[in-house]
Amino acid sequence: MKKFTALLVVVALFAISCESTYEPQPDPDPKVECEETEQPTPRPPTAQAIEMPATLASRTTQGNEFAFNLFYKILQTTNDKNVFISPLSVDFAFGMTLNGANSNTRKEMKYVLRHSELTDAQINEYYRIMLDALPNVDPMTELNIANSIWCNTISPVSIHQSFLDINAKYFDAEIRSLDFSSPDAVDIINAWCAEQTNNLIQEALDEVDSEAAMYLINAIYFKGVWTAQFEKENTEKATFFAENGSENQVYMMHIPEATFPYYANTHAQFLDMSYGNGAFSMTVILPRAGKTLQDVVENLSSNCFNDIVENRLDSTNVQVFLPRFQTEYRIELQGILSAMGMPSAFCRSTADFSGMSDVPLYISRVIHSTFIEVNEEGTEAAGVTIVEMVPVSPGWGSSLPVFRADRPFIFVIRENSTGAILFMGKMGDIR
Repeated sequence: MKKFTALLVVVALFAISCESTYEPQPDPDPKVECEETEQPTPRPPTAQAIEMPATLASRTTQGNEFAFNLFYKILQTTNDKNVFISPLSVDFAFGMTLNGANSNTRKEMKYVLRHSELTDAQINEYYRIMLDALPNVDPMTELNIANSIWCNTISPVSIHQSFLDINAKYFDAEIRSLDFSSPDAVDIINAWCAEQTNNLIQEALDEVDSEAAMYLINAIYFKGVWTAQFEKENTEKATFFAENGSENQVYMMHIPEATFPYYANTHAQFLDMSYGNGAFSMTVILPRAGKTLQDVVENLSSNCFNDIVENRLDSTNVQVFLPRFQTEYRIELQGILSAMGMPSAFCRSTADFSGMSDVPLYISRVIHSTFIEVNEEGTEAAGVTIVEMVPVSPGWGSSLPVFRADRPFIFVIRENSTGAILFMGKMGDIR
């Protein structure tokens, strides 16, 4: 994959050296002269590619297919002005769940997650590699990936220790026991989610089902500083033309001229803005004037996106306008994932999670919560995915190209050496 080096300096260090002179006087009054000396600016450490075994070389591309499929399906089924998801969070949560699935349920889940060609060992190996490598590819970018499994102490359902062990081994899943009937249960789980997301997502779970057997949870937190930051003095009020036709005043950030990976076709402009040492970046996809987000979505497949970021982005001097924005999003994904090709996991009569327990279980809810803030310094984002497992029968309780994002746009945050997509979003309205 094409590598992009950092273009501008992120941190400047200054040292102050002082010289003191002393003249003996009857009433001493020493004079201190200080001279500020600028030191050489450190360069961001070079981004190192995540190494994948040959057997897993295509896995990230397949994972991006899942990301785009999930994003498109949500766009088709919701009228929400702004949509923001973490495909990687959903992927990790279902990677854990997959270790307890059997028969047709497992086959369907592997198909939707795009694991079909991999063995069980390869699937878990992939998650282990990503869990270890992603948080460490850029010391200037903060990335936390955490997993947990919560078992109901008052449930008669016994969870197989082998299922818990394999998720602890490959996902570093914290295994917790909790009385789901306790009025504090929801607060305890939400406190864990808040802690893992730097308090960006504090109410990931609305209620705890006292009859649930287990919750499988993934949380992701990301904080990246732009390699080329926006100067705050260049930010001005400007009009954003929303998807519904309204016009809103927003704070529009501006870089008069800088070199960025850039590409344009008849439908959209693509701008890639890196964080830190360039290991992570945000690709902003802006429809051409006269085109809509729907036009772009219809002509942007996972393969097309991969081709653009791998082969078509060229370093170009660009004038950039990007609005500050902040949004949070929450959606239940069970209906969407069922429609994508894994219906049996959500059906009482067909779900097979015998790898988790001898008691028949099914997925009753998949709760996905996200948050993102983009400003002059960088991006802070978080995602939480909760899979709720319930017993089937519980029975108990210029001349430069101008990139001006003043209309709806799509954005993708990814790790560059693998192409793994961490977050995806659509901003149809900003206020």
